[in-house]
Amino acid sequence: MSTSNINTLHLYHLKWMEELTFFKEQVNRYEARLEKLAKRIKSSRMKARLEQIQNKFIVQKEVIDQLYHDIKIQEHELAEEVGKNPQRATKRLFRHQSEMGNRMYRFNKLYRDMKKDFLSFCLNIKRA
Repeated sequence: MSTSNINTLHLYHLKWMEELTFFKEQVNRYEARLEKLAKRIKSSRMKARLEQIQNKFIVQKEVIDQLYHDIKIQEHELAEEVGKNPQRATKRLFRHQSEMGNRMYRFNKLYRDMKKDFLSFCLNIKRA
């Protein structure tokens, strides 16, 4: 298992939280766009597809919230370590949080798939 110092872990957390904030803002924009497109949809097949995409947006936002929360918990744990013994905490190597890194990697992949699906749907609406 790899190790990192507390500053490196903190930087990972900041980067991940920024990414999650960006992704949530994007999903909100996609939802607004989808709402406008919904007015143009006539076929029941496309309405069903719209509902699937709306559900994906809901799930994405829930996952974003959970990841953000879990990162904040890890940040709190690191802060506690610093509070206990600042000298030791800055010199100590912590087990690298590869589980969170793996979760972020999987989330990024699922997000890209959702985005691709949404954009494809938008193109189909414009062609109809």
